[in-house]
Amino acid sequence: QHLAAEHRLKALRMSATAEQRVVSERAARIEELHKNVEQQSSRLVELEQRKDALETELLKVGKKHFEKLNKELGVRDVRELAQKESREKRKIRQDCEQYEDFVRTLINEERALEQKMKGSSKLKGLKQDCEQYQRDIEATTKKLQDLEQREKMFTERCDKGRDRMRKVNAAKEKLEHEVKVKRAELLRMRALVDEMRKRMKKQMDKLRVLLTYRCSVFRESSERQIEIPLVHKDSNAFELILSREVDLDDLPFPELETACAAIKVDFTLLPDSRKNAASQTKVYDAKGIEADYDAQIVDICKELDGLNPNMHAVDQYKTETGRLKEIQQKADEASLKSQRLAREFEVVKTERLARFTKCYKHVEAKVHPFYRSLTSYDGND
Repeated sequence: QHLAAEHRLKALRMSATAEQRVVSERAARIEELHKNVEQQSSRLVELEQRKDALETELLKVGKKHFEKLNKELGVRDVRELAQKESREKRKIRQDCEQYEDFVRTLINEERALEQKMKGSSKLKGLKQDCEQYQRDIEATTKKLQDLEQREKMFTERCDKGRDRMRKVNAAKEKLEHEVKVKRAELLRMRALVDEMRKRMKKQMDKLRVLLTYRCSVFRESSERQIEIPLVHKDSNAFELILSREVDLDDLPFPELETACAAIKVDFTLLPDSRKNAASQTKVYDAKGIEADYDAQIVDICKELDGLNPNMHAVDQYKTETGRLKEIQQKADEASLKSQRLAREFEVVKTERLARFTKCYKHVEAKVHPFYRSLTSYDGND
């Protein structure tokens, strides 16, 4: 049907071109007739003016001539000249009547051409309707192409969203596995740190007991007025140790350790038996143990710091989950929009078919009879 309508539209365009050519010829004929009418009218005006001038001149000349002639002839008027003048007037009147008849013929022909021009204006209106329908069809086709392109774009976006969703799910599973491994490692490290802290606390308690016992020895020696030989002594630290106002149990461990380190006893004056007993007594240096514990704690803290960046895996998982939901929402919206566009396309398609059918029926009902009446022109009008 669309091809048939296009053939019909092509035939209508050809017929409209022919009619336009006929109308142009008739318009040229009308212009020519208008020019002839104007020429005849101007000629008629010139004749009237010439007639008036001739009448005036004739009256003057005739008056003088008649006066002279009347004097010569001794008559009152010359009838022959009057009859000749009446004959000329009658001839001029006949010419005017002929020109008036010719002008009336031209006016009637102009009216007939105007009637045919009105018919051509109807054809022009039908042609405009056909052009409007053609523009509507082109606009609908363009809109259909746009809808198909947008549907293709939405489909590609949905496919990209699905691929991204699969990648996000794979990354999520990988992150979950890494989080499980890191959590187990973190729990192990925490347990190790707790164990080290417990052991360090025990050693610190033992060291505090030893330092407290040492300070107690200094206090008892001072109270009993027993002089202890010293290699090095800090007076402030020594006063802090000997002062009964300060309870050794309430004294902070760093201050207690600093005070004890500032005082060194001279054991060179001890008897050999005491020196031997001291050499056989096992004394443990708490500093080495503390340094070992500190080094282990530093290593554990470094491992914990190394684990910190991966601790954001849960946040990353939540972020990717949110983005996945957004992608799913966009995919749903794109699907709904695609369905809506498909419905709109069906509506436009139905409307296009209805308009085309209406245009076809209108052309079939209106243009063909009018075209037959126009083609019946034989060139005699």
